[in-house]
Amino acid sequence: MAEFLKKIFNVTNTYTFCGKYKVLTILGMKFSVPKKSKAFQVKRFFNHKVKPKSILYLEMNGCHGEVIPGYLKYLHELGYNVDLMVVPELARDIPLSRLERNFYNELFALELWDMRDILISKKIQEYDYCLLNSNYIYVSGGKQYSFREVFEKVEQPRNGYLVIEHHLDKINPVMIAENRVLQLADFKNASGKNAVFCNPNYFGEIKEHKKNEVINFISIGSHSLRRRNSNLLFDGVKELLKSGTSNFKITLIGRNISLEGLSDEELNHFDIKGHLSFEEMFEELEKADFLLTLLDPEVEDHSRYLKDGTSGSFQLVYGFDLPCVLPEKFAEVHKFNKDNAIIHKNGSDFAETLKRCIELSEAEYDSLKRNLAKTVSTIREESKKNLEKILQFRRYRIISLGQNCVPRTLTTKYF
Repeated sequence: MAEFLKKIFNVTNTYTFCGKYKVLTILGMKFSVPKKSKAFQVKRFFNHKVKPKSILYLEMNGCHGEVIPGYLKYLHELGYNVDLMVVPELARDIPLSRLERNFYNELFALELWDMRDILISKKIQEYDYCLLNSNYIYVSGGKQYSFREVFEKVEQPRNGYLVIEHHLDKINPVMIAENRVLQLADFKNASGKNAVFCNPNYFGEIKEHKKNEVINFISIGSHSLRRRNSNLLFDGVKELLKSGTSNFKITLIGRNISLEGLSDEELNHFDIKGHLSFEEMFEELEKADFLLTLLDPEVEDHSRYLKDGTSGSFQLVYGFDLPCVLPEKFAEVHKFNKDNAIIHKNGSDFAETLKRCIELSEAEYDSLKRNLAKTVSTIREESKKNLEKILQFRRYRIISLGQNCVPRTLTTKYF
Protein backbone atom coordinates (compact mmCIF):
# COMPACT_ATOMS: atom_id res chain seq x y z
CA MET A 1 0.00 0.00 0.00
CA ALA A 2 2.85 2.36 0.92
CA GLU A 3 4.51 1.78 -2.47
CA PHE A 4 1.21 2.52 -4.23
CA LEU A 5 0.81 5.80 -2.32
CA LYS A 6 4.35 6.84 -3.30
CA LYS A 7 3.27 6.65 -6.93
CA ILE A 8 0.36 9.00 -6.17
CA PHE A 9 2.42 11.63 -4.36
CA ASN A 10 6.03 11.59 -3.23
CA VAL A 11 8.86 14.07 -2.64
CA THR A 12 12.50 12.98 -2.81
CA ASN A 13 15.91 14.56 -3.29
CA THR A 14 18.10 13.43 -6.13
CA TYR A 15 21.61 14.36 -7.25
CA THR A 16 22.88 14.71 -10.78
CA PHE A 17 26.23 15.87 -12.05
CA CYS A 18 24.78 19.38 -12.39
CA GLY A 19 23.50 19.71 -8.87
CA LYS A 20 20.77 18.84 -6.38
CA TYR A 21 17.11 18.46 -7.40
CA LYS A 22 13.85 17.92 -5.55
CA VAL A 23 11.71 15.37 -7.42
CA LEU A 24 7.93 15.62 -7.05
CA THR A 25 5.82 12.60 -8.04
CA ILE A 26 2.16 13.48 -8.64
CA LEU A 27 -0.21 10.86 -10.07
CA GLY A 28 2.73 8.94 -11.50
CA MET A 29 4.28 11.98 -13.21
CA LYS A 30 7.70 13.18 -12.06
CA PHE A 31 8.76 16.83 -11.93
CA SER A 32 12.35 17.90 -11.21
CA VAL A 33 12.84 21.19 -9.39
CA PRO A 34 16.40 22.52 -8.98
CA LYS A 35 17.21 23.39 -5.38
CA LYS A 36 19.50 26.17 -6.58
CA SER A 37 18.18 28.88 -8.90
CA LYS A 38 19.58 29.45 -12.38
CA ALA A 39 20.70 32.86 -11.22
CA PHE A 40 22.83 31.05 -8.67
CA GLN A 41 24.47 29.05 -11.48
CA VAL A 42 25.34 32.25 -13.36
CA LYS A 43 26.70 33.85 -10.21
CA ARG A 44 28.70 30.71 -9.46
CA PHE A 45 30.32 30.94 -12.89
CA PHE A 46 31.39 34.55 -12.48
CA ASN A 47 32.69 33.90 -8.96
CA HIS A 48 34.67 30.74 -9.69
CA LYS A 49 38.41 30.98 -10.26
CA VAL A 50 39.60 29.95 -13.72
CA LYS A 51 42.66 27.73 -13.37
CA PRO A 52 45.79 28.14 -15.52
CA LYS A 53 45.67 26.37 -18.90
CA SER A 54 41.87 26.21 -18.93
CA ILE A 55 39.28 25.54 -21.64
CA LEU A 56 35.59 26.46 -21.52
CA TYR A 57 33.71 23.62 -23.23
CA LEU A 58 30.10 24.41 -24.30
CA GLU A 59 27.15 22.40 -25.59
CA MET A 60 24.09 24.50 -26.43
CA ASN A 61 21.83 21.64 -27.55
CA GLY A 62 20.08 18.86 -25.71
CA CYS A 63 21.98 16.37 -27.90
CA HIS A 64 25.58 15.46 -28.84
CA GLY A 65 26.26 14.56 -25.21
CA GLU A 66 27.85 11.29 -26.32
CA VAL A 67 31.00 13.07 -27.52
CA ILE A 68 31.63 15.08 -24.34
CA PRO A 69 33.16 12.39 -22.06
CA GLY A 70 35.76 11.38 -24.65
CA TYR A 71 36.87 14.95 -25.33
CA LEU A 72 37.13 15.62 -21.60
CA LYS A 73 39.39 12.59 -21.29
CA TYR A 74 41.67 13.74 -24.13
CA LEU A 75 41.90 17.30 -22.77
CA HIS A 76 42.64 16.07 -19.26
CA GLU A 77 45.41 13.80 -20.54
CA LEU A 78 46.86 16.75 -22.48
CA GLY A 79 47.10 18.73 -19.25
CA TYR A 80 44.13 21.09 -19.62
CA ASN A 81 41.64 22.13 -16.96
CA VAL A 82 38.12 22.12 -18.39
CA ASP A 83 35.01 23.98 -17.26
CA LEU A 84 31.95 22.45 -18.91
CA MET A 85 28.76 24.35 -19.68
CA VAL A 86 25.63 22.59 -21.02
CA VAL A 87 21.91 23.31 -21.30
CA PRO A 88 19.72 21.85 -18.50
CA GLU A 89 18.00 19.43 -20.90
CA LEU A 90 21.32 17.69 -21.57
CA ALA A 91 22.41 17.95 -17.95
CA ARG A 92 19.35 16.01 -16.82
CA ASP A 93 20.33 13.07 -19.07
CA ILE A 94 23.69 12.85 -17.24
CA PRO A 95 26.16 12.04 -20.08
CA LEU A 96 29.05 12.07 -17.58
CA SER A 97 27.52 9.45 -15.29
CA ARG A 98 30.54 7.14 -15.63
CA LEU A 99 33.29 9.64 -16.27
CA GLU A 100 36.02 10.02 -13.67
CA ARG A 101 35.36 13.24 -11.76
CA ASN A 102 38.94 14.52 -12.09
CA PHE A 103 38.52 14.78 -15.88
CA TYR A 104 36.79 18.16 -15.56
CA ASN A 105 36.95 21.08 -13.18
CA GLU A 106 33.55 22.83 -12.91
CA LEU A 107 30.20 22.10 -14.55
CA PHE A 108 27.41 24.61 -15.18
CA ALA A 109 23.87 23.89 -16.44
CA LEU A 110 22.57 27.09 -18.05
CA GLU A 111 20.06 28.22 -20.65
CA LEU A 112 21.16 29.80 -23.94
CA TRP A 113 20.44 33.35 -22.80
CA ASP A 114 22.60 32.84 -19.70
CA MET A 115 25.40 31.47 -21.87
CA ARG A 116 25.08 34.58 -24.05
CA ASP A 117 25.65 36.84 -21.05
CA ILE A 118 28.70 34.80 -20.13
CA LEU A 119 30.22 34.71 -23.63
CA ILE A 120 30.10 38.50 -23.99
CA SER A 121 31.74 38.99 -20.59
CA LYS A 122 35.41 39.69 -19.88
CA LYS A 123 35.55 36.42 -17.92
CA ILE A 124 36.04 34.63 -21.26
CA GLN A 125 39.45 36.30 -21.62
CA GLU A 126 40.70 34.19 -18.69
CA TYR A 127 40.42 30.98 -20.74
CA ASP A 128 43.02 29.67 -23.17
CA TYR A 129 40.27 28.39 -25.52
CA CYS A 130 36.53 28.07 -25.88
CA LEU A 131 35.50 24.74 -27.42
CA LEU A 132 32.03 24.53 -29.00
CA ASN A 133 30.68 20.97 -28.92
CA SER A 134 28.22 21.93 -31.71
CA ASN A 135 28.48 24.69 -34.28
CA TYR A 136 24.74 24.50 -35.03
CA ILE A 137 22.00 25.10 -32.48
CA TYR A 138 18.72 23.24 -32.96
CA VAL A 139 15.39 24.85 -32.15
CA SER A 140 11.76 23.72 -32.34
CA GLY A 141 10.36 22.94 -35.76
CA GLY A 142 13.57 21.28 -36.95
CA LYS A 143 15.31 24.60 -37.61
CA GLN A 144 19.07 25.00 -37.19
CA TYR A 145 21.02 28.19 -36.57
CA SER A 146 24.77 28.49 -36.57
CA PHE A 147 26.58 29.79 -33.53
CA ARG A 148 27.21 33.09 -35.31
CA GLU A 149 23.49 33.53 -36.03
CA VAL A 150 22.53 33.08 -32.38
CA PHE A 151 25.42 35.04 -30.85
CA GLU A 152 26.19 38.31 -32.62
CA LYS A 153 29.45 38.83 -30.80
CA VAL A 154 31.48 37.04 -28.16
CA GLU A 155 34.59 37.78 -26.15
CA GLN A 156 37.82 36.21 -27.32
CA PRO A 157 39.69 33.70 -25.12
CA ARG A 158 43.50 33.90 -25.28
CA ASN A 159 43.90 31.49 -28.20
CA GLY A 160 40.49 31.67 -29.82
CA TYR A 161 37.56 29.35 -30.41
CA LEU A 162 37.61 25.72 -31.55
CA VAL A 163 34.55 24.06 -33.06
CA ILE A 164 33.43 20.44 -33.30
CA GLU A 165 31.51 20.40 -36.57
CA HIS A 166 28.65 17.91 -37.03
CA HIS A 167 27.54 19.43 -40.35
CA LEU A 168 30.59 19.42 -42.60
CA ASP A 169 28.38 20.26 -45.58
CA LYS A 170 27.87 23.71 -44.00
CA ILE A 171 31.41 24.27 -42.81
CA ASN A 172 32.99 27.71 -43.07
CA PRO A 173 36.22 27.64 -45.17
CA VAL A 174 37.72 30.45 -43.07
CA MET A 175 37.46 28.24 -40.00
CA ILE A 176 39.20 25.42 -41.88
CA ALA A 177 41.97 27.79 -42.99
CA GLU A 178 42.50 28.90 -39.39
CA ASN A 179 42.82 25.26 -38.31
CA ARG A 180 40.12 25.37 -35.65
CA VAL A 181 37.57 22.76 -36.75
CA LEU A 182 37.38 19.21 -35.40
CA GLN A 183 35.45 16.41 -37.09
CA LEU A 184 34.32 13.08 -35.62
CA ALA A 185 34.92 10.95 -38.72
CA ASP A 186 38.03 10.91 -40.91
CA PHE A 187 36.42 12.49 -43.95
CA LYS A 188 38.65 13.68 -46.78
CA ASN A 189 37.64 16.76 -48.72
CA ALA A 190 38.44 16.73 -52.44
CA SER A 191 39.99 20.19 -52.10
CA GLY A 192 42.44 18.90 -49.50
CA LYS A 193 41.19 21.44 -46.94
CA ASN A 194 39.99 19.20 -44.15
CA ALA A 195 38.78 19.54 -40.60
CA VAL A 196 40.97 17.75 -38.05
CA PHE A 197 39.95 14.17 -37.25
CA CYS A 198 39.37 13.67 -33.53
CA ASN A 199 36.96 10.95 -32.47
CA PRO A 200 36.00 10.83 -28.77
CA ASN A 201 34.61 7.45 -27.72
CA TYR A 202 35.35 7.03 -24.02
CA PHE A 203 32.48 6.97 -21.53
CA GLY A 204 34.06 5.50 -18.41
CA GLU A 205 34.36 1.99 -17.07
CA ILE A 206 32.27 -0.64 -18.87
CA LYS A 207 31.44 -4.23 -17.96
CA GLU A 208 32.95 -7.09 -19.92
CA HIS A 209 30.34 -8.78 -22.10
CA LYS A 210 30.02 -12.36 -23.34
CA LYS A 211 27.67 -13.38 -26.16
CA ASN A 212 24.14 -14.08 -24.92
CA GLU A 213 22.33 -17.34 -25.68
CA VAL A 214 19.36 -15.29 -26.84
CA ILE A 215 21.06 -12.75 -29.07
CA ASN A 216 20.28 -9.14 -28.13
CA PHE A 217 20.36 -6.71 -31.06
CA ILE A 218 20.13 -3.03 -30.10
CA SER A 219 19.28 0.08 -32.11
CA ILE A 220 19.49 3.60 -30.71
CA GLY A 221 18.09 6.88 -31.98
CA SER A 222 15.42 8.26 -34.26
CA HIS A 223 13.74 5.79 -36.59
CA SER A 224 12.91 8.37 -39.24
CA LEU A 225 14.00 7.21 -42.68
CA ARG A 226 16.54 10.02 -43.03
CA ARG A 227 18.48 8.50 -40.09
CA ARG A 228 17.88 4.75 -40.38
CA ASN A 229 15.69 2.38 -42.36
CA SER A 230 13.45 0.57 -39.84
CA ASN A 231 11.89 -1.51 -42.62
CA LEU A 232 15.18 -3.39 -42.92
CA LEU A 233 14.73 -4.49 -39.33
CA PHE A 234 11.03 -5.33 -39.54
CA ASP A 235 11.44 -7.33 -42.76
CA GLY A 236 14.50 -9.05 -41.29
CA VAL A 237 12.58 -10.15 -38.19
CA LYS A 238 9.75 -11.53 -40.32
CA GLU A 239 12.19 -13.55 -42.43
CA LEU A 240 14.03 -14.91 -39.38
CA LEU A 241 10.80 -16.16 -37.84
CA LYS A 242 9.64 -17.70 -41.12
CA SER A 243 12.92 -19.64 -41.30
CA GLY A 244 12.41 -20.97 -37.77
CA THR A 245 15.03 -18.74 -36.09
CA SER A 246 13.66 -17.27 -32.87
CA ASN A 247 16.51 -17.05 -30.33
CA PHE A 248 16.88 -13.27 -30.57
CA LYS A 249 15.45 -10.01 -29.20
CA ILE A 250 15.53 -6.44 -30.47
CA THR A 251 16.08 -3.62 -27.97
CA LEU A 252 14.97 -0.22 -29.30
CA ILE A 253 15.97 3.03 -27.59
CA GLY A 254 14.67 6.41 -28.69
CA ARG A 255 11.59 8.54 -29.06
CA ASN A 256 8.56 7.99 -31.34
CA ILE A 257 9.29 4.36 -32.24
CA SER A 258 6.38 2.69 -34.02
CA LEU A 259 5.90 -1.07 -34.50
CA GLU A 260 2.63 -0.67 -36.36
CA GLY A 261 1.81 -3.55 -38.69
CA LEU A 262 3.79 -6.26 -36.87
CA SER A 263 2.09 -9.45 -35.72
CA ASP A 264 1.91 -10.49 -32.05
CA GLU A 265 4.59 -13.12 -32.67
CA GLU A 266 6.89 -10.50 -34.17
CA LEU A 267 6.16 -7.99 -31.41
CA ASN A 268 7.23 -10.53 -28.79
CA HIS A 269 10.81 -10.15 -30.02
CA PHE A 270 10.91 -6.38 -29.47
CA ASP A 271 11.70 -4.53 -26.25
CA ILE A 272 10.97 -0.81 -26.62
CA LYS A 273 12.75 1.27 -23.99
CA GLY A 274 11.83 4.73 -25.28
CA HIS A 275 13.97 7.70 -24.26
CA LEU A 276 16.57 6.85 -21.62
CA SER A 277 19.13 8.78 -19.63
CA PHE A 278 22.74 8.11 -20.62
CA GLU A 279 23.30 5.79 -17.65
CA GLU A 280 20.18 3.76 -18.46
CA MET A 281 21.33 3.55 -22.09
CA PHE A 282 24.84 2.51 -20.99
CA GLU A 283 23.35 -0.36 -18.98
CA GLU A 284 21.39 -1.56 -22.02
CA LEU A 285 24.50 -1.36 -24.21
CA GLU A 286 26.42 -3.56 -21.78
CA LYS A 287 23.76 -6.26 -22.18
CA ALA A 288 23.64 -6.10 -26.00
CA ASP A 289 25.49 -8.34 -28.47
CA PHE A 290 25.29 -6.30 -31.68
CA LEU A 291 24.31 -2.73 -32.57
CA LEU A 292 22.18 -2.33 -35.69
CA THR A 293 23.03 0.85 -37.59
CA LEU A 294 20.11 0.28 -40.03
CA LEU A 295 21.93 2.33 -42.65
CA ASP A 296 20.80 1.64 -46.19
CA PRO A 297 22.98 2.41 -49.24
CA GLU A 298 19.81 2.82 -51.32
CA VAL A 299 18.44 5.68 -49.16
CA GLU A 300 19.78 8.98 -50.52
CA ASP A 301 19.76 10.73 -47.12
CA HIS A 302 22.16 8.11 -45.76
CA SER A 303 24.88 9.18 -48.21
CA ARG A 304 25.81 11.94 -45.74
CA TYR A 305 27.46 9.24 -43.61
CA LEU A 306 30.01 8.81 -46.40
CA LYS A 307 31.14 12.41 -46.72
CA ASP A 308 30.01 14.89 -44.06
CA GLY A 309 28.04 13.24 -41.25
CA THR A 310 28.52 10.62 -38.60
CA SER A 311 26.30 8.86 -36.11
CA GLY A 312 26.38 8.76 -32.33
CA SER A 313 25.85 5.03 -32.72
CA PHE A 314 29.43 4.69 -33.96
CA GLN A 315 30.69 6.44 -30.82
CA LEU A 316 28.80 3.89 -28.72
CA VAL A 317 30.12 0.97 -30.79
CA TYR A 318 33.69 2.15 -30.20
CA GLY A 319 33.21 3.02 -26.55
CA PHE A 320 31.35 -0.12 -25.51
CA ASP A 321 33.36 -2.60 -27.55
CA LEU A 322 30.10 -3.57 -29.25
CA PRO A 323 30.26 -5.10 -32.76
CA CYS A 324 27.91 -3.41 -35.21
CA VAL A 325 25.99 -4.53 -38.29
CA LEU A 326 26.32 -2.16 -41.24
CA PRO A 327 26.46 -2.12 -45.06
CA GLU A 328 29.82 -2.53 -46.75
CA LYS A 329 29.47 0.89 -48.39
CA PHE A 330 29.71 2.69 -45.01
CA ALA A 331 32.35 0.49 -43.39
CA GLU A 332 35.78 1.75 -44.42
CA VAL A 333 35.27 5.47 -43.79
CA HIS A 334 34.24 4.69 -40.19
CA LYS A 335 37.14 2.26 -39.59
CA PHE A 336 35.10 -0.95 -39.85
CA ASN A 337 35.91 -4.16 -41.73
CA LYS A 338 35.02 -7.86 -41.72
CA ASP A 339 37.37 -8.47 -38.79
CA ASN A 340 35.78 -5.98 -36.34
CA ALA A 341 32.16 -5.73 -37.56
CA ILE A 342 29.42 -7.71 -39.30
CA ILE A 343 29.31 -6.39 -42.86
CA HIS A 344 26.50 -6.95 -45.36
CA LYS A 345 26.00 -5.81 -48.95
CA ASN A 346 22.55 -4.20 -48.91
CA GLY A 347 19.02 -4.60 -47.64
CA SER A 348 18.37 -7.80 -49.58
CA ASP A 349 20.80 -9.79 -47.42
CA PHE A 350 19.95 -8.15 -44.09
CA ALA A 351 17.97 -11.09 -42.65
CA GLU A 352 20.73 -13.49 -43.67
CA THR A 353 23.23 -11.21 -41.90
CA LEU A 354 21.16 -11.22 -38.69
CA LYS A 355 21.11 -15.02 -38.82
CA ARG A 356 24.89 -15.03 -39.25
CA CYS A 357 25.18 -12.95 -36.06
CA ILE A 358 22.96 -15.38 -34.17
CA GLU A 359 24.96 -18.41 -35.33
CA LEU A 360 28.37 -16.86 -34.65
CA SER A 361 30.41 -18.96 -32.21
CA GLU A 362 31.66 -17.52 -28.92
CA ALA A 363 35.24 -17.70 -30.20
CA GLU A 364 34.33 -15.81 -33.39
CA TYR A 365 32.41 -13.23 -31.38
CA ASP A 366 35.30 -12.71 -28.96
CA SER A 367 37.66 -12.28 -31.92
CA LEU A 368 35.39 -9.56 -33.34
CA LYS A 369 35.52 -7.73 -30.02
CA ARG A 370 39.31 -8.02 -29.72
CA ASN A 371 39.80 -6.63 -33.22
CA LEU A 372 37.34 -3.81 -32.51
CA ALA A 373 39.25 -2.93 -29.33
CA LYS A 374 42.49 -2.69 -31.36
CA THR A 375 40.79 -0.37 -33.86
CA VAL A 376 39.46 1.83 -31.05
CA SER A 377 42.91 2.04 -29.47
CA THR A 378 44.35 3.27 -32.79
CA ILE A 379 41.52 5.81 -33.18
CA ARG A 380 42.10 7.19 -29.68
CA GLU A 381 45.84 7.49 -30.15
CA GLU A 382 45.48 9.31 -33.48
CA SER A 383 42.69 11.54 -32.16
CA LYS A 384 44.60 12.68 -29.11
CA LYS A 385 47.69 13.47 -31.19
CA ASN A 386 45.58 15.48 -33.64
CA LEU A 387 43.92 17.41 -30.83
CA GLU A 388 47.29 18.17 -29.28
CA LYS A 389 48.57 19.48 -32.63
CA ILE A 390 45.62 21.80 -33.16
CA LEU A 391 45.91 23.20 -29.62
CA GLN A 392 49.63 23.82 -30.01
CA PHE A 393 49.20 25.30 -33.50
CA ARG A 394 46.69 27.87 -32.31
CA ARG A 395 48.54 28.56 -29.09
CA TYR A 396 51.60 29.85 -30.91
CA ARG A 397 49.93 31.55 -33.85
CA ILE A 398 48.50 35.07 -34.05
CA ILE A 399 45.06 34.80 -35.59
CA SER A 400 43.92 37.53 -37.95
CA LEU A 401 40.36 38.46 -36.96
CA GLY A 402 39.67 40.69 -39.94
CA GLN A 403 39.59 44.46 -40.48
CA ASN A 404 36.51 45.25 -38.45
CA CYS A 405 37.35 43.18 -35.37
CA VAL A 406 38.65 44.78 -32.22
CA PRO A 407 41.46 42.81 -30.58
CA ARG A 408 39.50 41.17 -27.72
CA THR A 409 35.93 41.03 -28.98
CA LEU A 410 35.39 38.50 -31.74
CA THR A 411 32.50 39.12 -34.13
CA THR A 412 31.20 35.73 -35.09
CA LYS A 413 31.06 36.21 -38.85
CA TYR A 414 33.77 33.54 -39.08
CA PHE A 415 31.81 30.83 -37.24
